[in-house]
Amino acid sequence: VLALNPISAISWIFIGISFSFYLSSRTTKKLQIVSRIFSATAVLIGLLRLLEIKLGFLNEVFQILFADKLKTLLSNNEDNQISIATAFSLLLIGMALFLSSYNDRRIKYLANYPALLVFISGLFSIIGHAYYVSEFYGLLERYSMSGYTAVCFCLISLAVLFANSDVGFMRTFSSSFLGGKMSRLLIPSAILIPLFFGFIRVLMSWKFPIHTELGASVFVVSIIIAFCLLIWYLSTILNRSDIACTNAEAELLKLNSELEQKIIDRTEEINKREKRFRA
Repeated sequence: VLALNPISAISWIFIGISFSFYLSSRTTKKLQIVSRIFSATAVLIGLLRLLEIKLGFLNEVFQILFADKLKTLLSNNEDNQISIATAFSLLLIGMALFLSSYNDRRIKYLANYPALLVFISGLFSIIGHAYYVSEFYGLLERYSMSGYTAVCFCLISLAVLFANSDVGFMRTFSSSFLGGKMSRLLIPSAILIPLFFGFIRVLMSWKFPIHTELGASVFVVSIIIAFCLLIWYLSTILNRSDIACTNAEAELLKLNSELEQKIIDRTEEINKREKRFRA
């Protein structure tokens, strides 16, 4: 396992400080400013790394700390420089934290999108490392992030999304209505079920020399069965809720009908008494 690049470690410290200050930023404007400074620094680090990779300069910036040890790693063909995916994710998560520090809901609304992209990028890297994708350790080594970094990016992006659960598309998922409850069950299932059966598929290819077509067929059928069971379970919950609502409506109609009948009977009784009084 390669050591974490010092600049990357500093970036994670800045991200953690920015997010911790963001959680208290609704009460103190000074903390908002501090949060933006640290998140903007993470954006700058990611941007500089992308420029260094694209244009081939600023390489010394990322070797300021522990330069001798970094050169030793490079001489041993152990490159722990910040990858393209890591730099891009730093840029996006910094933007998400920077936008989240504002109290304006229209600005915070935009923060969820870069956080979502970071989560997708991190999830892709986690799956690639879990399945031992050979390209991650060869052709795409410069572009992919490490498994530990990917887990950290997934966690921080989810933290930002949960912190902004009252704005944007997150409002649908966090609502107390039936749609929100269903989404909170379906989204984890949509992630975990294919991930689990995908790993089983890869494990089968490692242990048993089966054809790709057979493995793909088993994988697809397994996902179909799993989601059919999930749909059946959700349908059962919805039916119970529907039956309860129908029964409540029927009981309410019955009570209204009885109340109307009592009003009619009472009105007739009053009319009869009035006629007797006049007579």
